[in-house]
Amino acid sequence: MTDAPCHYRLIPRHHWHQPDWIDEDRAAKVRNEMVSEQVIYGHSVPYRFNSGFFFRHPVLDAYDYYWRIEPGIKLFCDLDYDPFKFFEANDKNYGFIISLYAYAETITTLWDTVNEFIKT
Repeated sequence: MTDAPCHYRLIPRHHWHQPDWIDEDRAAKVRNEMVSEQVIYGHSVPYRFNSGFFFRHPVLDAYDYYWRIEPGIKLFCDLDYDPFKFFEANDKNYGFIISLYAYAETITTLWDTVNEFIKT
């Protein structure tokens, strides 16, 4: 598979699961509604880890940059530069690409939440 060093660590429960202050009945109800409406990833609590806590895992402390690649992705063009060198040369610390259609049903409160965050 690779000659590069690989690291395996346990993901802490508080990174993987939603916090105790979340109303689980309400959250479960919304997840179930999304499942019944066949909303992609509507059932997924583990996406919490991938969306916010991945970079906080101590195994990444030794690195200035990382690239999280989902299984089965396809790049539709050649990558003719080193993204890590680009980040370093341009003083960047975060980058992303979204090539998946965003389903409004999965982010119904996102816009209001982001705007509220910006105001504070």
